[in-house]
Formats: sequence, C-alpha cells, structure tokens
Amino acid sequence: MSGGMPVGLVGMTNDRTSRPRRPKSKFSRLWVPNQPGAWVMVLAPAVAGTLAGGTGWRGAWLTVAWLGCYCTQFTAARWLASHGRRRYLAPVLTYAGVTCALGLPLLIMEPRLLWWAPFYVVVAGASFLLAWMRRDRSLAAQTAAVLAAGGIGAAAAGMGAITRASAVVGIAFALFEFGQLLFVPSMAVGRAGRESTHAYYIASVALSAALACAGFAVHPLLGAAGVLLFARAAALPRLAAHGVIPPLAAAPSELVTSAVMVAAVAVAAG
Repeated sequence: MSGGMPVGLVGMTNDRTSRPRRPKSKFSRLWVPNQPGAWVMVLAPAVAGTLAGGTGWRGAWLTVAWLGCYCTQFTAARWLASHGRRRYLAPVLTYAGVTCALGLPLLIMEPRLLWWAPFYVVVAGASFLLAWMRRDRSLAAQTAAVLAAGGIGAAAAGMGAITRASAVVGIAFALFEFGQLLFVPSMAVGRAGRESTHAYYIASVALSAALACAGFAVHPLLGAAGVLLFARAAALPRLAAHGVIPPLAAAPSELVTSAVMVAAVAVAAG
C-alpha cells in the first residue's frame, strides 16, 4: 500500500551516509511507487500464501492483481493528500483500470475471494481518509497497510476460504510486518534528539520475542525465524547507537528477514 506502507530502512536517511540521488523523471515521480522496502512487504505475504496453500497459478494471478491494488492505492493516496490535484489523477485511473481488468476474471472464477471485500473496504477507507488528512506516513496508516498485506497472504493461501494455512499466513505476516514498523524507528535509538525511539525499541524487542514463542507453538521453523527477528531487534539498534554500524547498514536485514519469513511461514502453514 501507499504512503501508508512503511518506507523501510532503505528510506531512512543519515547526513553522513546519504549520497546524492539522480533526479527522477516526471514519469517515475508520478507513476512508480518510490518506497523500495514497501515492494518487499507487499509481495512477501502473497508469495508465502501461494506457497503454503498450494494455490499455484491462481495465487500467482492474485499476487499480480494485488500489485495492481498497491499501485492504485499508492497513487490514490498521493492524489488525496494533494486534495485532488489533477496531475496525480491519471495514474490513479490507469492503475484502477488495470487492477479491475486483472481482478474481475479471478473473482468470477474464485467468488469466495469476495468474502474479503468488507475487510478491504474498511482498511482502504481508513488509508484514504488518513491520506486526505495528510497523515499517510502515520503509524495508523502504516498499520492499515500491514493489515492489508497480511490479509492478502491469507486470501492467497485459502482463495477466500478460512483454513489453517490462511490463518497462519495472515497472522504471522501481520505481526511480522507490524514489527518492521517498530524496528525501523528503533534504529535511531541513542542518536541525539531521538530518545523517544526507546519506546519503539522496547516494543520491537517484545513483539519479536512474542512472535518467537508463538512460532514454536505452530512449527519449529517459524519459532526459529522469530528468534532471528528477536536477535535483530535487540542487537542492531544497539550496534547503530554505538556507531558500530550506520542505520542504513541494516537495510539488507529487511530483505533477509522477509525471505526467511516467506520460507518459514510457507513450511509452517503448508
């Protein structure tokens, strides 16, 4: 999802480590979602759900349609945040049309997916309202995006049906990705003027510990993934605080932990 989807560590900046960026083209600025970490967080639950549920080409189709939803939501949130500036409208209408073309045939073949419609109406409505209020980078907006991502993982696993696989995928990724929201600001612990991030640090460590405990109750591999998340949440912010690593050096950990979660959840839920 859009501005609501967390930027991730690749979006964090540091005056000493940031590099000049090449100016983006007008097309890229208007049409391409500019949050690299969000692409991983959008795709990972859908991929894990497809693998866990054995939904094959239907899961792959749903994943592609979900990418259309992400691009639609991202551009729509930006249009709403601008309070209807015309320059942002064309990408919204185009992505919405592409998403409908992708999604409607799948809904006809898999009508059980419509059971998820009320959930996504609520989540999207909250996201769009927050965008209109220009709070699309708030924790509330990011939480809505995380819930949407977890939901698509569950939908991909069960094709609309509520199964053990869909429940494991949806809950595991909702908790994991909410933990990502807490982990990113916790990387600033100890930096000047950012004492308030200690609360994020404590919450991030506590949530990853809870995920590890719950994971072992479901499958040893999922518990082991939780232990990895706990170690990352506890250690990396402290290393950054002591100058051992810069905050941006932890960016690859998002890719690693997402890949680990996809594998662990797919096995645990399969």
